[in-house]
Amino acid sequence: MITELREEKSKEAKELINKYILLKENKGLLSSDVSKITGLGKSVVTRIEKGINIPKIDTFIIMLDALGYTLTIKSKNIEEHNDINIKRLKKLEK
Repeated sequence: MITELREEKSKEAKELINKYILLKENKGLLSSDVSKITGLGKSVVTRIEKGINIPKIDTFIIMLDALGYTLTIKSKNIEEHNDINIKRLKKLEK
């Protein structure tokens, strides 16, 4: 059970990295550009992009920030997600 969960989460992490790569390419940036912007070593960035290493969350956030993006959390349950947004709007209206 734990092994299956880790494999599933590893797959999700790789999907996030693939999305990051698409964003990076759309910006016309290279791994070396991300390395210079973030201060991360080029080999660190390259190993993450190739899927050799899964980055720590803070490292991934730094890499996304270099592209002008951030990481957000949303519920898998769309109803719960909508409920949270409604509560947030009600607070803003006050």
